[in-house]
Amino acid sequence: MLENIICKFGGSSISGGAGGAERIKKIVLDDPRRKVIVVSAPGKAFEEDKKVTDKLISIIDKKKKDTDYNPEHDIKSVFGNYAHAFGTVAYRFEEAFHEILNQRINDLSDGGREAEDAVKAFGEEASARIMAPYLGAEYVNAGEVLKVTLDGKVLSVSEELIRQRLGGDQLHVVPGFYGQTLDGKIVTFSRGGSDLTGAHLAAALRYTYENFTDSDGIRSVNPKIIPNAKKIDVMTYREIRDLSVSGFSIFHEEAMIPLRKGRIPVHVRNTFTYPSEGTWIVSERVSDADKPIVGIGYRDNLCAFNIESLGMNEEIGTVCDLLGIFKKRRIPVEFITTGIDDTAIMLKRNKLPKYPTAVDEIMQELQGYLGDDSSVEFDDHLSGVVIAGKGLKGRRGILAETADTLSNQGINIKFMSQGPRESSMVYGIESVDLGKAITAIYRKYLA
Repeated sequence: MLENIICKFGGSSISGGAGGAERIKKIVLDDPRRKVIVVSAPGKAFEEDKKVTDKLISIIDKKKKDTDYNPEHDIKSVFGNYAHAFGTVAYRFEEAFHEILNQRINDLSDGGREAEDAVKAFGEEASARIMAPYLGAEYVNAGEVLKVTLDGKVLSVSEELIRQRLGGDQLHVVPGFYGQTLDGKIVTFSRGGSDLTGAHLAAALRYTYENFTDSDGIRSVNPKIIPNAKKIDVMTYREIRDLSVSGFSIFHEEAMIPLRKGRIPVHVRNTFTYPSEGTWIVSERVSDADKPIVGIGYRDNLCAFNIESLGMNEEIGTVCDLLGIFKKRRIPVEFITTGIDDTAIMLKRNKLPKYPTAVDEIMQELQGYLGDDSSVEFDDHLSGVVIAGKGLKGRRGILAETADTLSNQGINIKFMSQGPRESSMVYGIESVDLGKAITAIYRKYLA
C-alpha cells in the first residue's frame, strides 16, 4: 500500500441518516494516512425519495419548460436530503444553500449546458462544503484542480495542480463528479463520475484509493441475478475494466484508466461494515487454476445488423466502409463478428436514432453499398454474457466448455467474441435467456 490514502464516499454512504455522517467521520479519522476525501451528492432520504442529482435534473427540466417556474419547493426537497444525511450540521448551511442553488437555477434562463452543469454539480459541491468543517478539513473546489475539456476529458495540466493544492498533511475535502474548463466553465462527468474524480486525484498524488460504497466489495456476479454471489477478494485492473463495461455498475468504467496507468492500489469497501475488508484491485495477482474466471458481466439491450454478401472476404475495406455508415450517425459499435461472407455489427439499442425510420434507413444504406446480391437483416433483443479473468489466457477448451454449458440449458448462441488478450469472452444470446445463462455459468465456474 502507498504511504497515504484518498477516500471516496458514494451517495449511499452519505445518505445513511445523520448517523451516516458520524460513521464517515469515524472512518476518516481512524487512519491518519487518509488525507483527501472525495464526496458524492446524497442518495435517497427514504425509499420513495429521489437522489439529489435526479432532483436537480428534474429542476433543470422544469425550468426549460417554464421560465416562470418557482423552484422554492423543489429546493427545499433537495435540502431535505442533506438534512437527513447530516442532521443539525446541515442547517448551518441552509441559507447559503438556498441562495446559491436559486441563483444557479435562475441562470438556466440565459445559459446552455454550462448553466445546467452548474446546477447538477451543486449536489457534490454542497456535500463537500458541509463535510469539510464537519471533519475539520479544508474544502477545495474540484474546478481548482481538475481542468477538463467541454466533453469532460481531464487535461494533463491537472496532475500538477492536484499535487500543488492537495499534497501535504492537511486533510482536504473535494466534491466529485465535475471539473472546470481552462476558461472557468463547470463540466459534469457521466453518472458515477465521482469515481473519476477520486481516480485522477489518487493517480496524481500516488495515494492508495479507498472507494466506500454500501457493498462489501465487488461481487463475482450482479447480486440482482445471483443474490448470494461470492465476493471477489483480489482482482486486477484489466479484470475490473473488462467487467466494468459489462454490467458491473459498482465502478465507473473510465476510472480504471488513470489508476492502472499509475499502478494505484484500489480498495472497494463497505461504509456500513467498516473495518471489514472489501475487494482489492491491483496490477497483478496470483490466480487459482481451478477458477479461471473472476466474474461474469453482461451487456443487455443489444441489437445487430447481420450482413451477408458473396465475396465480401475478398473485398478491400468493406467492413471499414460499413462501419463508416454508423460513424457518420455517431452510433458507437459494441462488437463485430465476421465469417467468410458475412459479418454482424452489434450496438446498444438506445444508441440508435430515435425517429421511427432509423433502422430502415441504416439497412437501406448498408444494402445500397453492398448491392442487390447481398442481404441485411436486423436482429433485436440481444444480450452479451461476458466472462473475464486472467486465468482464461491459454486455458484450452474453455470457449467450448462455456458454449456447452449454455447449450445444455437450451440457450442458443447467436455469436461469440474473444480478443487476442484472451482476458474476456463474450457470448451473444437472446435477452430472454440472460438470467438463465449467467446462472449456468456461475454454477459451472464460481459456485
